[in-house]
Amino acid sequence: MRELDLEEFVDEIYEDSEKNPDSKYIFFLGAGCSVSSGIKLASELAKEWYEELKKQKSKFDKFNKKYKIKKKDYGEYYFEIFETLFPTPLAQQKEIQRITECITPCLGYYILTELMQKAQFNTVITTNFDNLIQDALIYSGNKRALVITHQDLAKFIERNNTPLITKIHGDAHMHPFNNSSDTKEIPEDLKIAIQGLFINAKVIFIGYKGNDESIANLLDGCKRIDQVYWFGSSQPITSKLKNWWETLSSKAYIKEREFDKIMSLIKDKFDLDKPDFKKRFEELESSYSKAEETETETLENIKVKSFIDYFILGNTYFEKYEYKKAINSYKKSI
Repeated sequence: MRELDLEEFVDEIYEDSEKNPDSKYIFFLGAGCSVSSGIKLASELAKEWYEELKKQKSKFDKFNKKYKIKKKDYGEYYFEIFETLFPTPLAQQKEIQRITECITPCLGYYILTELMQKAQFNTVITTNFDNLIQDALIYSGNKRALVITHQDLAKFIERNNTPLITKIHGDAHMHPFNNSSDTKEIPEDLKIAIQGLFINAKVIFIGYKGNDESIANLLDGCKRIDQVYWFGSSQPITSKLKNWWETLSSKAYIKEREFDKIMSLIKDKFDLDKPDFKKRFEELESSYSKAEETETETLENIKVKSFIDYFILGNTYFEKYEYKKAINSYKKSI
């Protein structure tokens, strides 16, 4: 095993991508990447849910008697706490949606989406439920990605010039896999498709601790990964990936876990552009204005207008401060 510092890693992948246009990289992202976007880590969520469980005294007493959780053990009982507080699939999905709502991409995600415009780096696999990568692509105006959010879409997993995001544990809005039974095994079709992506690829793990049994089973079946880069405060030797990690023939460990910092150095080395948010906003505003003008023109040209047509025209004129036209249209809509 090699130990690299962050700068060595960035130099290595840059030189390789420049010299070998057929090199394939995959980013494997875990929950740690979304922390600076406002999503709490599993241990923090478990603690929050544990405190909330206290409000249901009988259930809490029964739970505490069974598991006898100590303060430092919240994360180890993530699934048990989650499933006790949210006992039904619908309740679990709503909680995941709550966690992932009203958040915006951090710096690292914007840089990643710029890098994903390069075919060598356009593939991401993640255990996260959030839509931060998709949001960053949309906000920055970059090429959209094919997003695989369910096992039934596994047949569409293929590496080409279109950015690809595969969400192993599903999506916040479509059956998220966030309980002990769901995360034990990845559906076979999805597993085979992902393992196919890993063949001769260089896989970069960031923000992932390696505590999913399903991911361990997935990686155990990957026999032809070209190179693994593992970012974190430690190697995954105490996680469920221990056996897989120890049998890897080509691996590098980088002692760094800050996603934004990692991606910032990549941005500088690859000379990636900063998203032009002003231009993107102007494009969206222009598109909206043109659509509004087209609709107004269409309504104005209707010879026999309905009261709804006049009402819509009245609203449109009012928003444009053309008050006389607005009043006239409102009168005709009555």
